Amino acid sequence: MPFRDVAERWYEAQAHQRATTLRLIRGRLDGTILPTLGDVPIGRLDRATVQAAVSAWSQATAPSTVRVTYVYVAGICALAVEDRLIARTPCRRVNLPPVERELVVPLSVDQVQGIVEAAAERYRPMIVLAAASGLRSGELRGLTWDRIADNDDGTAVLLVDRQLTRASSASKTAFGPLKTRYSVRSVSIGKSTRAALGERRGGLVFTTTRDGAITHKVAWRIWRAAADGVLRPERADGTVPEGDGDGWHELRHFHASLLIAGGASPVAVAHRLGHKDANETLRTYGHLWADDEERMRDASDGLVVLPAEPATVGP
Repeated sequence: MPFRDVAERWYEAQAHQRATTLRLIRGRLDGTILPTLGDVPIGRLDRATVQAAVSAWSQATAPSTVRVTYVYVAGICALAVEDRLIARTPCRRVNLPPVERELVVPLSVDQVQGIVEAAAERYRPMIVLAAASGLRSGELRGLTWDRIADNDDGTAVLLVDRQLTRASSASKTAFGPLKTRYSVRSVSIGKSTRAALGERRGGLVFTTTRDGAITHKVAWRIWRAAADGVLRPERADGTVPEGDGDGWHELRHFHASLLIAGGASPVAVAHRLGHKDANETLRTYGHLWADDEERMRDASDGLVVLPAEPATVGP
């Protein structure tokens, strides 16, 4: 039996995955895994063949992508073992490319303000809310007015329990579950942010000029139109430098940096952002917390001191 057939059986068993994840898996299978390993008989697939495939993918693909691809291959081989097609998995002691985590460098307040002012007026409230709440793009785009509870003092609380996800095509959206079960949360916003959203209406809070849902593709265009001139200013020769950040996620990083600068604990930041736990938060933003070395030094210095008079020496 060729590896391809086992891969298809494995894919069909991924019923627990979300539609967006299934599309990513399908693309990884068709674009990377099957062209390399599809025709190899499952009984002849050994560690050296898997290692050669990983090494080849590493030449043209980001390390993080190679690692995810390898996880799929390992899953397929695990199924082959479970179905007794092979005695043991060839995915053993395979060397994977190292992933060097780049430190998050959050935008400044001036940069975010510049993006708000450069955006089309219709989409400015969406940028303001992203910066003031840390919501993910899909959470912002899927926010409906019935999920906003107004308080008497002008503040409000957002219930984040779903998001807009890509449906069968990039031009369609549908409500779907959040990234993880830990992402369900309530997020409070201040008076200024609530006022930026305007009067209560029905349906989605943020829509296109035709009052339709903002798709992932449209959201990217909105970001580019607003952020390009701020994050990628033109050079004197009229050209634009490369690199434009990570889109709406830049505002999530910005919000996290404000929370940290304001003295919020890792646990509090994790809860507001919808992370699984504080460890996930620290892996991404740990470098933004101030060094506690001086604080620890001063907390203990001088509490226990030498006596003013020398001790009497006994007989």
